[in-house]
Amino acid sequence: PGFKSRVPISFHFNDYSCEELTQIGQLMLHGKSMKLAEGVDAALQRAIQVSTGCCLEADMENCVSSRDNGNGRSVRNIIEGSYRFLASRALRDAEKVGRIQELKEDAAKNLKLAKNKDSGKVKSVNYYIKQKLFTPPCEIAKNKDVCDHLRQVEAIDINSVLEENIFLNLHQLCVPLEGQVTKVALSDIRRKVRAIPLLTNEERAKVVSARDCEQGLSILEQGVARVKPGSKMLDEPLDLPMDQAPCSVREVFAELDKLVGLTKVKRVMKELYALVRFSQLREDLYLGSIAEQSFHMKFVGNPGTGKTVVARLVGEMLLEMGAVKSKESPHVSRRCLDPEKVDPEAPLPKLNFHEGSRSDLVGEHVGDTALKTIRTVKEALGGVLFIDEAYSIVQAGGKDSFGMEAVDTLIKEMEDKRKYVVVILAGYEDEMEDFIDSNPGFKSRVPISFHFNDYSCEELTQIGQLMLHGKSMKLAEGVDAALQRAIQVSTGCCLEADMENCVSSRDNGNGRSVRNIIEGSYRFLASRALRDAEKVGRIQELKEDAAKNLKLAKNKDSGKVKSVNYYIKQKLFTPPCEIAKNKDVCDHLRQVEAIDINSVLEENIFLNLHQLCVPLEGQVTKVALSDIRRKVRAIPLLTNEERAKVVSARDCEQGLSILEQGVARVKPGSKMLDEPLDLPMDQAPCSVREVFAELDKLVGLTKVKRVMKELYALVRFSQLREDLYLGSIAEQSFHMKFVGNPGTGKTVVARLVGEMLLEMGAVKSKESPHVSRRCLDPEKVDPEAPLPKLNFHEGSRSDLVGEHVGDTALKTIRTVKEALGGVLFIDEAYSIVQAGGKDSFGMEAVDTLIKEMEDKRKYVVVILAGYEDEMEDFIDSNPGFKSRV
Repeated sequence: PGFKSRVPISFHFNDYSCEELTQIGQLMLHGKSMKLAEGVDAALQRAIQVSTGCCLEADMENCVSSRDNGNGRSVRNIIEGSYRFLASRALRDAEKVGRIQELKEDAAKNLKLAKNKDSGKVKSVNYYIKQKLFTPPCEIAKNKDVCDHLRQVEAIDINSVLEENIFLNLHQLCVPLEGQVTKVALSDIRRKVRAIPLLTNEERAKVVSARDCEQGLSILEQGVARVKPGSKMLDEPLDLPMDQAPCSVREVFAELDKLVGLTKVKRVMKELYALVRFSQLREDLYLGSIAEQSFHMKFVGNPGTGKTVVARLVGEMLLEMGAVKSKESPHVSRRCLDPEKVDPEAPLPKLNFHEGSRSDLVGEHVGDTALKTIRTVKEALGGVLFIDEAYSIVQAGGKDSFGMEAVDTLIKEMEDKRKYVVVILAGYEDEMEDFIDSNPGFKSRVPISFHFNDYSCEELTQIGQLMLHGKSMKLAEGVDAALQRAIQVSTGCCLEADMENCVSSRDNGNGRSVRNIIEGSYRFLASRALRDAEKVGRIQELKEDAAKNLKLAKNKDSGKVKSVNYYIKQKLFTPPCEIAKNKDVCDHLRQVEAIDINSVLEENIFLNLHQLCVPLEGQVTKVALSDIRRKVRAIPLLTNEERAKVVSARDCEQGLSILEQGVARVKPGSKMLDEPLDLPMDQAPCSVREVFAELDKLVGLTKVKRVMKELYALVRFSQLREDLYLGSIAEQSFHMKFVGNPGTGKTVVARLVGEMLLEMGAVKSKESPHVSRRCLDPEKVDPEAPLPKLNFHEGSRSDLVGEHVGDTALKTIRTVKEALGGVLFIDEAYSIVQAGGKDSFGMEAVDTLIKEMEDKRKYVVVILAGYEDEMEDFIDSNPGFKSRV
């Protein structure tokens, strides 16, 4: 009540009409020395009406109020969006760009003359213009045609923004929910929205207000039917040439182009480059910059579809283009640096890529949240703030006042710091749409939206091949079919021919599952390769020859000793595997065979069947696990249809009966179903052999013993590759799931596994690479020095879940940090989330743990343990675990 008598003046800011918002748009254009081409104000008003839901002046009395009506920021987004399309269109006209370059050179000469005429201290350009000593090129009548190329927005530019907005609305309606069939290809929606200009105002309004996919598309079809024969209206726009871009920008684009799919991402990034280049051309003719825009983005899609990888490239690109300002250095790319001219003592440029989560924004106490959010944005200035699963900032239920405070503060910081940081909000489609819709401030501050579509099986196979290529690996001839089969079974992806009828799943298009298949194949390749003693001997010979040749190269080149890459570039040294006569030996280290891929597929199917065939408490064992393992080795002899049936089998008998069909096709005398040969351990270091000896003493645990030998083989194989300059393949994820009843040895094995992985070098420790005491010579050990010890950290719900809002993520991060350089063992891991599905603190702990497992995978092994059924339900309910364990 005290306010009433102390606030005597009150203003009501009415919603703007569409005509007023159009006028605001024109003022925005005028403020940037831009203008609409004749007759384009109607196109601008249409775009504003669709985007804001504003009312025409004639209808204001009956106007239904909405918090999105009269939104000036939405008008700004339309105007700034039109600049992107104008810029792309303008830069494709090489003749006019050439004339702009000529005007720039003439203007520079005239300005120099003006400065020579005016004695004394050099003044600003504006001074010479005011004194009429210099006339900007675009104020000279004869240059109007060229200058209008830089300042005139056409209907096609406005319509392109409108098409983009309608596409996003329809995309949300047409993308299937999990378990539903795909109704229409996104490329088909994009094609049809290009007919928007041919719709009537009434039809456009119906498209925008459409409640379902079919309704919206049927209206667009009316526009498509009006396209004249031979028109290119529905065609994809021409690609933008990048040959004039700086080296670092071209290199980042080349990196982006290597990524499979992501057509829209690649197109929009070229539009943003065009905007920056176009803005520079305007500045050259003294028209002023238009590149200071908001580049905040929304990335939506399933896990493993490339969101984080693309976010890094987008950030690097925007900084290199100058679209985002950095107070420290305008350049972050190392791609075009000449190693001979770089000061080895100087720090190399690096993108400020800051990954944030709820724990970085939400405080533990009242008053902490806003400060934490401001600090997090500040740490990302001059770069990217990437917030995956952004909707987790606000906990479900709508009563999370701390989370809402973080969102409100973030929205303000995004607006105030938009010149200096790109905020990218990422997550699942439905959750992100609900999150953005529930916070109106986001809608107008996040103008760029990317959907990361699920990959087809063919695309995932291509991704797998790129992963191999990135590690100097390759598939043997004809093995791409085996890789695609393994990917199809493991991810549930759809073939391109079936994408229209594809059933959506959050595991579809999972690049991390492909990574697991590729990295799994390395284990089997390594074990197979190390059994060939003759080839291992020849590799040793090549290593010794290479060492001699490198020594000769260093002797030839006087001065400071350089890196191996320097001698290779100077052609003073040739790595052994670039010499043709060594191809056979080197292929032994870099060629993945069908048997390696099939072994991963067999492993995955075995795990599925194991879950079906292990008896519940009180039930009789139906089949020995060794028998299942034997039968899955016949997987390569099944048809694609039979494999699909094994994967989708609902019970043990059904799956095994299909496998029996493969077993029946095994040729007499074949060793296909036999156990693989054991791997000799005589070349392993003493400490590794001793840990294996300890493991061998334990009863049973056949698979544990076999897999640990495969991991040792992987590390040894990777070292052989490094000896021949092929690079390491041992930096993988070694997180594990242990399932079984109490007292079956899970904790004992976890300790031995951790010790073994550290001794083998598979997991990095910042303190000591060795933790085993088994091979220490007591005569040489300093009695005062602490003996090495495995960092084995046992965690539980109490170590991860906090008591108050804001505590949980911090506790989880701290627990993982305490286990770095060792093992985090979480028994009965399903107890992290309490039964009932409403444990928001437990879910926050799981989300944070998943992120930490990915980010710290080089430095820690997380082992989740517990009862079979509860563990399977726990893993299935958290899709992020599937591809990380």
